Amino acid sequence: MIRPTLASLVVRALLWAGGLGALGLPGQAAWAGQTAPVAVIGSGPAQEGGVRTAMLPLIRFQPQRSADGVVIDPAGLLTLRADLIAAGIRARLAAATLARTRQLYGAGRNVSAASLQQAEAADDLAAARSRALTAQAIAEFGPALAAMIARPTGPVADIASGSAALVAVALAGSPAPHATARDAAGTSVTLALIGAMAHAPAGRIGAGFYYRAPLLPAGEPLALDLDRGGPHRGYVIPASAVIYRRGHRAIFIETAPHHFTLITLRDAGTASGLSGGEFVRRAALPPHPIVAITGAGLLLSIVAGHHGAAGGGS
Repeated sequence: MIRPTLASLVVRALLWAGGLGALGLPGQAAWAGQTAPVAVIGSGPAQEGGVRTAMLPLIRFQPQRSADGVVIDPAGLLTLRADLIAAGIRARLAAATLARTRQLYGAGRNVSAASLQQAEAADDLAAARSRALTAQAIAEFGPALAAMIARPTGPVADIASGSAALVAVALAGSPAPHATARDAAGTSVTLALIGAMAHAPAGRIGAGFYYRAPLLPAGEPLALDLDRGGPHRGYVIPASAVIYRRGHRAIFIETAPHHFTLITLRDAGTASGLSGGEFVRRAALPPHPIVAITGAGLLLSIVAGHHGAAGGGS
């Protein structure tokens, strides 16, 4: 543990009197009772030590997660679609025939009871066939896709016309309404959520979901990027600015000319995987932060050895 010296206490008092307390350091409630280490460095040593700063722009960041998908062979789906459409037509014809037969029988227009019974049986058989195929569709493809199979428009109709493909994706968690995928050649395509599958895709763990995609070959593997929650406002911290102190990531922010405050980046509100750095939510940093993007190691050494020739305090 670094013990504050008289010089460091004087530095802190000067910083506070100069308005450091009004800068709105992040998480003031969380910082209560804590003292952020401060490094003070002259312009000459700063240049010689390679300390460089930059003001981070406020950006909008959409967290994403990765998943794997595969383009489904639509043959079974389209066969079932044809059967459902045919069964629906037969069921409507049988219902119309039964209604007409009942009307004639009730009016005594030379329709026998046997003819009425035959019409009723045909109607029952057609309805039972339609219900059985609907149950089969739900069991094989899930309720969302099953409800679309016989429709004249929609994702399945597009697949039947050869203008779209069906993609199966295994996910841990809720699906995103839209996803971006890359095919084997690296081409980017946009996918739209259809609904849950009846089971997970073969060989994959997690709940299965169907997405509609532009026409792609059956069996094509896809690498997906899916939105995860809503977008956030914040800053991208360059990797060169991040140091580790006591097992936590931290950065130096210039809170006054040549005065750098060490701020710990807690896990909450951070997201890695961005090209060029790590995203931190706006609430985690003061407004318009000026960050030491290079030379953070020098500043950390000043904090650790505040009696160095470069000067400083902690």
